[in-house]
Amino acid sequence: MFKKETGVAVLGLSAALLSGSAFAVSVTLVGNNVSFTYDTDMLGLYGTPTLAGDSLIFTPTNFLAESANGQGYVTAKATLNIGISANSGYQFSSISMTERGDYYQIGSDAYVGVTGQIRVFDWDNPINNWATGSIVPDAPFNVVSTPPVITTTNWTANASVAIPGSGWGGADGIVDNINFTLENILYASTSLAGSAAFIEKKFGGTTIMISAVPEAETYAMMLAGLGLIGLMARRRA
Repeated sequence: MFKKETGVAVLGLSAALLSGSAFAVSVTLVGNNVSFTYDTDMLGLYGTPTLAGDSLIFTPTNFLAESANGQGYVTAKATLNIGISANSGYQFSSISMTERGDYYQIGSDAYVGVTGQIRVFDWDNPINNWATGSIVPDAPFNVVSTPPVITTTNWTANASVAIPGSGWGGADGIVDNINFTLENILYASTSLAGSAAFIEKKFGGTTIMISAVPEAETYAMMLAGLGLIGLMARRRA
């Protein structure tokens, strides 16, 4: 029996053992209007996600970068791929990501940062239909602590991608299946002895915007209305 959060976890493939090696498990989390599918061996530094409504939530505990005493650049990076499907009657409008964590910097040469991107492609035409959004911090990482008092400062970063209104979704134009890729890079750097830099990611959450797919009758009425407007314009001319 699976633990139920806000959504329901469904194992798409059973865990298997072959020659003593464990295979990855495909997991689907079912939300209110969308479902998320991922492989357990792809989670890495992100950790196992939970579901809140239609938002996929990550709370990593070891996603960090730190440098001290002139160590130079140190990075922590991870990439995650997730399939997202909308329930029947809905289509995607946009997808965004919010991340949060904390950092500290000791010394004028110490600095930290976060970068990366989110990438979305259309399952109906993944070769040609794709879009990206850069992960951008809300504020500069400019707080410096002075020993012996060392405090951490919170940071937030965001990224978003709008789903094009045309050209996606195959023959019917309904974008109801997409792939979401999240790439994260944290970095810390020091160049002098006595300096220290630390940054950690503690939260990541997706926001999925969907809209109802217009019914066939609605399309017919729209086309009829456009045709009537065109006829009236020709008569006036």
